[in-house]
Amino acid sequence: MANRSYLYAINFDRTLRKKQDSDSIKGVSENNYEIPLIHKILVSQESKLSPSIIWEYDHPISIIGNFYKGKEKLFDFLIDLKQRGYYDHQDLDKLIETTKIFLNDESNSGAFAYLEAGELYMMGNEAFEIQNQKIYEEILNYNQMISDFYKMIELKNTEIIALKKIISGKNKGFLNFIFKSSNSSADIEKINKEIYRIESEKHALLCVDNWSKHLYFDFSNK
Repeated sequence: MANRSYLYAINFDRTLRKKQDSDSIKGVSENNYEIPLIHKILVSQESKLSPSIIWEYDHPISIIGNFYKGKEKLFDFLIDLKQRGYYDHQDLDKLIETTKIFLNDESNSGAFAYLEAGELYMMGNEAFEIQNQKIYEEILNYNQMISDFYKMIELKNTEIIALKKIISGKNKGFLNFIFKSSNSSADIEKINKEIYRIESEKHALLCVDNWSKHLYFDFSNK
């Protein structure tokens, strides 16, 4: 099983008390091996460090934020992202529409967005609460977090453009620098695979298509 980041919509403030039988914990999204930007954005408004709902742990290792304000922040971000042209417009339009349909559905909503990343903290070398504090501080510095994301995407787009120029014959000399060989069909195949890998990384960094009511840790029947 992959270690995951989990995002829930909950109707109680976990910083004040534990879950009661009448409380709601709804699955929203999960992601393998890292906390995606969308999870951070959705807990970015009125954020607080919170105890876990999954782990028995003495310190706060989760993050909670205003669900509805976080949702609007995410929609604003996606509009800005589209205007910058970092992703294919048609693909991004579909993802934005899917995101709005899911998050605007009250059956997927709650007063609070709630981020659980204890499984990912297991992979680190520091105490869970220290790792969680670092994520919390990153979220609090929201503008820098978004700026860092854009820089990563810009860099990946620059790499893709350079690789496409090689294929088109505009930058054949660069082929030797990458593959130490001539412009053969095998090399072109390698370049296309590299482009696909970078595009996949771009997709994973955004991770705006993992909406689901049913997460590995499902509280719907608890």
